[in-house]
Amino acid sequence: MFCPHDERTAPNDASTNKTNIRSTTVYSMKQRKRRLLGVTLLVVFVLYSVSLVVATHLPRVPTFVRVSGADKWLHFVAYGCQAMLAMGALYFTNRLGLKNVVYLTIILVTFGAIDELTQPIFSRQAELLDWVADCVGVLFGVCLAHLVVYIRGKIKSSQKGRP
Repeated sequence: MFCPHDERTAPNDASTNKTNIRSTTVYSMKQRKRRLLGVTLLVVFVLYSVSLVVATHLPRVPTFVRVSGADKWLHFVAYGCQAMLAMGALYFTNRLGLKNVVYLTIILVTFGAIDELTQPIFSRQAELLDWVADCVGVLFGVCLAHLVVYIRGKIKSSQKGRP
């Protein structure tokens, strides 16, 4: 049976019940905001991934800058951002476990491979080094997101000890 108050709280203590209900409401609001942010990041991740596929399958568009290797940096940054968005979605929906991170990494690396392999269909050239740049970007994005989560946790735990 559901009990709206803590078992340690006397049911007749009205002020304690109000405090428990207030803290539960605040906690619920924080959880809802966190979940909403996670879902928002998931939607942004999906839209970003779709736009990434479209951009990488467009016919060659003339660019102003022709620097050797610049496209590898673009692949690195694009897939790093994609990984960061996905990691943010996992984090804010409380699904940032090792198993999910491994699955995510495999999925994004496979996504990059499929993206490269389907480019010749659209008169683009598939390059192994582009896929390597995608993979390194994914790994960098996953590691950077993990570092941000770790630092955020350290900051939060140090603030709990303050008066």
